[in-house]
Amino acid sequence: MASSSISAGGGGGGGAAAASHEHRPVRFLKGHSQSLLCCISPPANPHLVATSGEDGMMCIFDLRSEARPQKFEKFGEAVVSLCHHSGNENHIIAAAGQTIYLMDVRLGPDGGELCKFQFNTDEINQVAINQSGTFIAASDDSGEAKVIDLRGQKVFKTLRGGHVNICSSVQFHPKRSWEVLTGGLDCKIINWDFSRGKLIKGIDLSLDPGNSAHDFAGVCNPPFVHALAVSERDVSGETGQVLAVARGDGVVEVYNVEFDRSKSSVNKGPNRSINSSHRKQKEDERSHSDALDCKGTHGTLGRICQLGSVNGGHTAAVSHVTFSRFGENGSLLVSGGNDACLKLWNWSSCYCSSSKEQESSPLRLNILHREKINWISTIASSSDNLLVAGTSTYLTIYSIL
Repeated sequence: MASSSISAGGGGGGGAAAASHEHRPVRFLKGHSQSLLCCISPPANPHLVATSGEDGMMCIFDLRSEARPQKFEKFGEAVVSLCHHSGNENHIIAAAGQTIYLMDVRLGPDGGELCKFQFNTDEINQVAINQSGTFIAASDDSGEAKVIDLRGQKVFKTLRGGHVNICSSVQFHPKRSWEVLTGGLDCKIINWDFSRGKLIKGIDLSLDPGNSAHDFAGVCNPPFVHALAVSERDVSGETGQVLAVARGDGVVEVYNVEFDRSKSSVNKGPNRSINSSHRKQKEDERSHSDALDCKGTHGTLGRICQLGSVNGGHTAAVSHVTFSRFGENGSLLVSGGNDACLKLWNWSSCYCSSSKEQESSPLRLNILHREKINWISTIASSSDNLLVAGTSTYLTIYSIL
């Protein structure tokens, strides 16, 4: 089993101190025959947990029961991503290969499939659903993201031309209902207006001059974007809702989800004195140049804090990140990496004006999980509140706080 312990100093990455008492998993949920890839729990029903894995299976667990999980085995290939329908806790959206499935877990493994969509042209990496439950977004290996009209069961828009490599992650903007955020292995984060299929704003992390300060083990790794997470609620103070980024160079970043729109030229009205084709060409050129603009607040456009080796951060690529549902107003962030470490961050401690406050380490907890981490989910509870899907065949549950 994956025993765990908490170590001071962030697992070998810098001098920031974390709690040092022993910390072990409280439960293991078994049902898969191969490595787990994803795990989720709906906020409305935290006792329900769904997992998916390389065995082409989705398992549904009830944390209140010791009964065996429901096993959905009709996918035929690795199920890489899950998300709960925002309007129905019993509906789960699953992605396997190039196909998206809408499942009703109440109907059981034999009749759970409500519909499926085969619009993506390459392997899907993540699916997400908007707050009203009307659109699904799916990022894939082609560098594109499809936005699907769930009611009409058709493609609404294809978001292309922003990423030049794999589009690894996608999230709907928590504040603007017609916007989507994507991240890719081209080191870019892009904000889209999916009503028009247009790029609004972008950040190229490879252009950040501070990257070298976070090199670990003498190796320079690109800041690939492996995962994005948006806070589900406003954070205390003036920050509002925020975006977390899991980077390939071992760094976790937090951005204001609004970025810095005052610097964007994409949304400015067109010059009416030029013809429409020339105007479109100019808008496209501005869109792509904005995607490369990384200079701004805190060194990168809209960045609030950067959690790297100097903070006791990860010593390998960060594979996943999520805002915790436990704790106060989204001020806690959990990251997991290829270094087999789980880290609990009080990222909001970086967002302060007092130098005395800034001396406090944002790293609150470091757990040696002893296996590569693929996905993390949290539950709004005082116990059994951290779910970890890794390279083992079982889901690990920790009690944090």
